[in-house]
Amino acid sequence: EIKSVSFSSYEKDKNSNYIYVSYSSPKSPSKIFRYNLINKKIKLVKRQVIPSGFDENNYITERHYALTKDNVKVPITIIRHKKTKLNSKSKLILYGYGSYGSSLGNGFSSAKFSLIDRGIIWANAHIRGGMECGMNWWKNGKMLKKQNTFDDYICCARHLIKSKYTSSKNIIGIGGSAGGLLMGAVLNKEPNIF
Repeated sequence: EIKSVSFSSYEKDKNSNYIYVSYSSPKSPSKIFRYNLINKKIKLVKRQVIPSGFDENNYITERHYALTKDNVKVPITIIRHKKTKLNSKSKLILYGYGSYGSSLGNGFSSAKFSLIDRGIIWANAHIRGGMECGMNWWKNGKMLKKQNTFDDYICCARHLIKSKYTSSKNIIGIGGSAGGLLMGAVLNKEPNIF
């Protein structure tokens, strides 16, 4: 399961035996647990509620890797409804950023699900320029190596087409701010894909 986990070591009581662990995944709303370091017991203390209702068992998360021309594996996180057929006909949103060492998180976002529930597949391209894979991942997507960011995104799109998640002209590219630069570059380089 692809997930986002964090913990807080901040505690006013320095003699506390507890830490708080936050957990979510692309299909799992946030949960916060209190963990006792002494007796190893864990207790759910908070859960994100989706007012309209939500069943995470209706969704599938997957991790794919697109292989670039310089033999780098670019991670792709995919979220889809379990009823969405993989027959190359689905619309697919491919989100990308790849700048300033900012990593695309894999936490839960309820905003995506009105689209996913209608058969649109959501994919995050974890392209170079972010820090998903460490400092070198960031360095190899900036300055004179910025072209890697654009090429990685196109490579992710091609991988998703080859894997029958979608087809050319069914990919909706999304990226804001520096991701807008990404969109301009990839649309000009590969207008027939997006």
